[in-house]
Amino acid sequence: MSESLWSLILLIVLALAGCNDGSEPPTEAEGTMPDFERLPSSAIEDYSDGENYEHLTFDGEDFLIARVWSSEPQQAPFTQGTCAYWWYEIAYQTPEVNYHISTMISKNDLWVEVDGKLIEIGQAKRGMPPRYRDTFAAGEEPEHMALADWDYCGHPEATFQEWRLEQGGLYRIKVQVFGSAIEDPEGGVIYETYHHFTFLSRVEE
Repeated sequence: MSESLWSLILLIVLALAGCNDGSEPPTEAEGTMPDFERLPSSAIEDYSDGENYEHLTFDGEDFLIARVWSSEPQQAPFTQGTCAYWWYEIAYQTPEVNYHISTMISKNDLWVEVDGKLIEIGQAKRGMPPRYRDTFAAGEEPEHMALADWDYCGHPEATFQEWRLEQGGLYRIKVQVFGSAIEDPEGGVIYETYHHFTFLSRVEE
């Protein structure tokens, strides 16, 4: 067998070995938001069956199944992974009381993909367990999580929780519709509608 053929076989073997080196395959967190038409939050009503006790139904279900995207992917503050959106909460918990220390929410844009369109999420809410949860004694949390003012709160420990939405991830989402009426300066009434998107669970694919 010629030397060039042996070299080719060796390259193929090395390439196959590299595909099984234990590294994680790329995930949707690395994806780019599709370039679909963008619609306001109110457009979600056009894709629903209608309203049922202040929430919309979709194909007979009390939730929407859709992918979530952001044009500005974020780095989750605790788990450090790339995501579409995140929340975190730091609290001192006792059997009787939950003492709030800090809550932060990602402020980037967020969209759901429905029927080849991108619909803006009016308000994203968490309705699922946290992706990350751990308790640390005061000052013992990892350096990148040093976000609690221990001197001010005076608690001996705190529980750190993080929720995040994966870029391009598929979720069950409860969509609620709220309305308000306010009087304008000229004596008329201004009606406003709000849409809350509560993320219930990740749909495994």
